[in-house]
Amino acid sequence: MAIIRDYNKLASDILHEVGGEANINSFTRCATRLRLVLNNTPAEAKSRIQNLPGVIAVVESGGQFQVVIGTHVADVFNALSALIGEDHAGAANKPKTRWLDAVIATMSAVFAPIVYILAAAGILQGLLIVVGLIDADLKTTGTFAILNFMSWTPFAFLPVFIAITAARHFKCNPFIAVLCCCALINPEWSAMAGRIADGETITFLFIPLAKTVYTSSVLPPLFLVWALSWLEKRVERSCRRWSAPCSRR
Repeated sequence: MAIIRDYNKLASDILHEVGGEANINSFTRCATRLRLVLNNTPAEAKSRIQNLPGVIAVVESGGQFQVVIGTHVADVFNALSALIGEDHAGAANKPKTRWLDAVIATMSAVFAPIVYILAAAGILQGLLIVVGLIDADLKTTGTFAILNFMSWTPFAFLPVFIAITAARHFKCNPFIAVLCCCALINPEWSAMAGRIADGETITFLFIPLAKTVYTSSVLPPLFLVWALSWLEKRVERSCRRWSAPCSRR
């Protein structure tokens, strides 16, 4: 593999070889790979892209056309985003994919950008556990306490991280997504959940609430952002439907 510094050219070459903007349904990246969902895969695209300078390999898996680039994948991803836009939705007719492929693609898109943060926090937690086993007195120090809450911070605010990456994947307003997921970890809700756990009944629109606390949760914020994207698309579609007759008057 040749070393490349012109990431704009590599992104442009990849875009050309896969059939241009119209053939890309969506795209994302993980730690080392550029992941494209194509409407149709050109016959020679795999071999041609694999021979491009800067490309390590090309893999077709899980309904995705994956270009293995390595540590510089973020630069190529940003260059491709500048060429066709990060909100690119491709052609109107989306290819049919298996539900399992869709789940894998979603998990990859949501967790790949934040995996390094979670891994670093996990390593720090492991080191603190080892330190505590070596000398239990160190667990009472302020330094240990500060490092401990630092290691738990990414997990405590995990719904916010998921809101950002899921909003990018589901193509909805990231600010609204973050706001909704922040509500899940609002200290006021934690206090209400504690009161419910103690036996108090709290209702919302006559619906009794559960004592669930959503800090460090994964599925609730993920489903929340998915529902938000579904609602947002239908609201926008309704607005366009109502504005069209008005524009013709």
